[in-house]
Amino acid sequence: EAAAVGQAFLLDQDDITFGSHRSHSEVLARGLSSITKTSPDALEQTMRAFFDGTTFDVVKNKRPDADTKDLAIDFLLYGALAEIFARKTGFHKGMGGSMHVFFQPFGIYPNNAIVGGSAPIATGAALFKKVNDKNGIVIANIGDGSLGCGVVYESMNFASMGQFDTLWDKKGGLPVLFNVMNNGYGMGGQTQGETMAYDYLARIGA
Repeated sequence: EAAAVGQAFLLDQDDITFGSHRSHSEVLARGLSSITKTSPDALEQTMRAFFDGTTFDVVKNKRPDADTKDLAIDFLLYGALAEIFARKTGFHKGMGGSMHVFFQPFGIYPNNAIVGGSAPIATGAALFKKVNDKNGIVIANIGDGSLGCGVVYESMNFASMGQFDTLWDKKGGLPVLFNVMNNGYGMGGQTQGETMAYDYLARIGA
């Protein structure tokens, strides 16, 4: 998904991304962006510390002479694919699988097997940031099919409640961005005219 690349390009280490249903593109885009923006020393420390270097050892043994940035790219690709294929050297020892690939040190928070499930989780994370004066924003990556789920609308409403301005000293809504991947399909059916009430997704954004 091209949108994942555009969003990842602009995010920094204070921002966090919650993935959509099997969000491999978001994991790779955000991971590569984080690698680009992180120093080689910090990257090596992160990779060696993760699960006592189990995943890092695999890529290091394959390319012992590669520089740290190239190893980090291999680490990201291998860790994600090993997780998808249920290998113990995956990012979560193969227990998360395709729908739950994530790597928090790179700002990649969990994907979600529940359609639209990232919307309320990201909203809660944004509330945490606001209450605790944390820097950065939170991204909720969801598909157009998730706009048939009530909790997505509830999350959008909660994130922009007027009470944040009228009752709080910390003015403004929550630091969350709802990124809807509009591929025209949701749960096996086309969204336009079949499973959703809108004609054009941009109307909901407006």
